[in-house]
Amino acid sequence: MIGPYFFEDEAGRTQRVNLARYTEMLRTFLEPELERLCVGTPNVWFQQNGATAHTVRTAMQVLNEMFSARVISRRVIIEWLARSPNLNACDFFPWGYLKSKVCEKKPRTTMDLKQNIRDEVAAIYSTML
Repeated sequence: MIGPYFFEDEAGRTQRVNLARYTEMLRTFLEPELERLCVGTPNVWFQQNGATAHTVRTAMQVLNEMFSARVISRRVIIEWLARSPNLNACDFFPWGYLKSKVCEKKPRTTMDLKQNIRDEVAAIYSTML
């Protein structure tokens, strides 16, 4: 698991995910993180949901450059099947687990929430994934 990544402006205010922000995150955050972790993209599959910003042609071109045919999404070789617990384990386990752990500490501010998310993502061990 790589992240978390928060879509924010320079002042730390949350921003909506749009095509420009999404492709910027792929290039300036995800790609360098994969390199830093010495994870060659030929060994990695990338899965995303079908949100519009994720599946616009430009975003899909960036993903195909990074991951070749190893993208699970809408409008690709391996279609993303919404709400399928067998094919979308990320939708059913890690996010629910992460949410329960983050909320367990009852964050009172946005900063607390973000720190809880960072801490709990860092605490997830690879065998769990």
